[in-house]
Amino acid sequence: MAELSIYTLGGLRVQQGEKVLRISQQRAQALLAHLAVERRSHPRETLASLLARSEADDQEARKQLRYALWLLRRDVGVAGEPLVTTEDMVSLAPGIWVDVAEFEALAAGGDPEGWSRAAALYRGPLLEGFHLAENLD
Repeated sequence: MAELSIYTLGGLRVQQGEKVLRISQQRAQALLAHLAVERRSHPRETLASLLARSEADDQEARKQLRYALWLLRRDVGVAGEPLVTTEDMVSLAPGIWVDVAEFEALAAGGDPEGWSRAAALYRGPLLEGFHLAENLD
């Protein structure tokens, strides 16, 4: 099975090998973008509050998070389990390639060849055209 790749430089794009995967809901896209850029485990409570509409109570926010997690598993799970979840925490699964992580590692090295590879990865500003407040449907 081809590796799952998440591109965040110049917009959000998810691929399995050469195949672009479609994430069907904007809230799920926002969740994936956040997990990809931050690259660490997050408390469910924090993610729920980030994704919830301002008028949503805690129970509704948790419901919206569960639905976004389900959608990600459905839409991206063809490439393997994309998430690591526990009762309290959520993160991207290990082994998922993220362009911004690769870009940062290459740019931080003192190797001119690495800098060239980092420059080749750069397709535009981080999550260009993606605004969380506009993407909560």
